[in-house]
Amino acid sequence: MGCSSSRCCQRRGKHKILPNGVIVPAFKNIKKVDSKPQLKNQKLEATKSNAEEKTKDKDNEKDRETKVERRNSTFDYFMGTNISLEWLLEQIGEKFHAEFATKPTWIIERLNQYTEKDIDKTSVVRVSFGWDNEELPKSVVLKISNKRIGSKNESENLAGNLFKKECNTYEWLQKVKRARIPKVHLIRSTFTINNEEPLIFMEDLTERSKPLELDDPVELDLIRDLLKQLAQVHAASFLRPNEWKNDIEPNPKLFYTELAELVESSTTGWTSLGDAKFKKLMEFVNGEYMDKTVKEGCKELGVDECLVHGNPIARNFFAAADDKHVAAIVDWVQAHPGCFAEDVAKAICWNLAPKDRYLNQRKLLEHYHFNLLKYSEGKANKITMEVIEAGFKYFLPFVAVCYLIYLPDDLSHASIKQLELAQVLLDDGLNDCNGGYSFLENDDDVNSEDVENEEDTIKDDNEGTFIKATNEVIHLNNVCGVLQDSEPSKPSDEKNEGLKASEDLQNQESQKGTAEQPVASQVQGNDTNPFADPTADHVVNLVEMAMENENEVIEEPIDTTILAAVEKLQEGPGDVAQPAETEGTQ
Repeated sequence: MGCSSSRCCQRRGKHKILPNGVIVPAFKNIKKVDSKPQLKNQKLEATKSNAEEKTKDKDNEKDRETKVERRNSTFDYFMGTNISLEWLLEQIGEKFHAEFATKPTWIIERLNQYTEKDIDKTSVVRVSFGWDNEELPKSVVLKISNKRIGSKNESENLAGNLFKKECNTYEWLQKVKRARIPKVHLIRSTFTINNEEPLIFMEDLTERSKPLELDDPVELDLIRDLLKQLAQVHAASFLRPNEWKNDIEPNPKLFYTELAELVESSTTGWTSLGDAKFKKLMEFVNGEYMDKTVKEGCKELGVDECLVHGNPIARNFFAAADDKHVAAIVDWVQAHPGCFAEDVAKAICWNLAPKDRYLNQRKLLEHYHFNLLKYSEGKANKITMEVIEAGFKYFLPFVAVCYLIYLPDDLSHASIKQLELAQVLLDDGLNDCNGGYSFLENDDDVNSEDVENEEDTIKDDNEGTFIKATNEVIHLNNVCGVLQDSEPSKPSDEKNEGLKASEDLQNQESQKGTAEQPVASQVQGNDTNPFADPTADHVVNLVEMAMENENEVIEEPIDTTILAAVEKLQEGPGDVAQPAETEGTQ
């Protein structure tokens, strides 16, 4: 319909119809309006805005597409993930050289329910199969992470990076001969092109060992072996630092910030400390303090960095059938380069009842020291017992505070064992003490007389051990021909003869001076050598440990001289042949 009836159409030259049909006035001072550039600009702005939204929702769109494909497929997927049974069977077939004509019967169960206290936010599932083939595993375990590295959510980005670090740790530990970890079949640290989650596909340790929980009683021998396994990992990382340091980074400061927040949530309702101690406790519940404590531990003690597990609590290692040996250590998500003493303090304080810790702490530290020196090939010689004890004390407040994360938010749901352990650790940590009998003094079941009797018993046992070990050291020196001027003396079982032999040995050494030093002095000839004095308490304990582990093959000695001495010692006095009196024999 035209506009001839309008007033503007009756006035010649007063309007103009544009090619696109838009009517505009034809006045000279009015510019022509071209709608095409406007539409183009609007389209560009809309495209730019949509591009940002598409980038933000890209992962969600991919998830939706994957879910549509899954609805149209016959695959069986695990617990809302993109990991399918078919994929797992394919992996098992490749690893164990098997083929599956039909799907086996299978059951999946979740082994963990992560909460806000689980910073890594991973899912651990067990898939069990009903096949009869004895060569195939009855069940396998998958540890799955659905958190993306690079996410705008800091917590999710942290969780993704922690899982990737755990993958890198398992990659390296598989190269360490003595590392007791589960057998790992596949490690995938990032999402695939098909949006399949990162995971660790490993053996089910329950087929050959048993898991532990926080409330389970832990045998002292099991903690001894745990310390030995940690010492072996620490030693291996001392020997091969270039193999792991580039891929296993320190925990970021955000990790300790979140850890402090979680610990703080666990202190709600904690009234048994009193106002003064509670105020002091909150000084340690601080992300900056935690970050600084961990990252400056090596500098404070003057030692090199090693690979630290970071979380050696009962639920993270499996016990062998005898309850005395560790079958495997798992959950390396908190692994980081750091100070050995962090693992040592946590392993002892978190897993032993306070009474057991007080009575055995020194022995356990010596046991760790013995194994660290044994497997580090001289790389850890500057870590003396004094350094280990100082490191234990340095990390005690940090260890005590971090244990609170394992308490439930509602303390009424905590077990008596957990509350007791937390209370004693806080008392020790906040008082800056290194253990003692403070716990026993407050124990209704143990009176002061019992403590004195216990101390007397320990003193007697130590004295007997000292005599026995001293005699063995004398015999060791004679066998190795170190005491060249002395006749081989027969080890005695009598207490007085042992003491006399010890005195004679010391007199001989003082007369010889520096010309003829005992075995220990010949090894390194410095004050930091733990074998510098064969009658020192610590050396006696080392000799005792060698005697207790007589069936163990020592492959990586502290020194070849010590190896020869220990081997002779393990053979026993009756099995040692006297050296032939030939020319050249000393």
